Amino acid sequence: MEISQFFTEYAIQKMQDNGVTLELLGTRLAQGVPLEEAFSFKTRGRRSIYKKELYDQAKANGITRQLLYHRVNIQGMTPEEAATTPVGKRGKKVV
Repeated sequence: MEISQFFTEYAIQKMQDNGVTLELLGTRLAQGVPLEEAFSFKTRGRRSIYKKELYDQAKANGITRQLLYHRVNIQGMTPEEAATTPVGKRGKKVV
């Protein structure tokens, strides 16, 4: 079975342009999203907030992406501080 049996060329093109897979389309429809909207909304995808070098530096220091995000957005550190400040034991702050 081909997708073209079920959707118009316009719908298929919109889905491709917006990164909507058949699985995502099915999920959206199951959630009650109207068909036109289900294939028209762009996917968010995973976006990197910082440059790869910052993530690499953080990883080298034993800092996960989640911890990097938390340090910057919750604790108010600069991205550079967040990537280079050593990880404390059991939540204790290392100074």
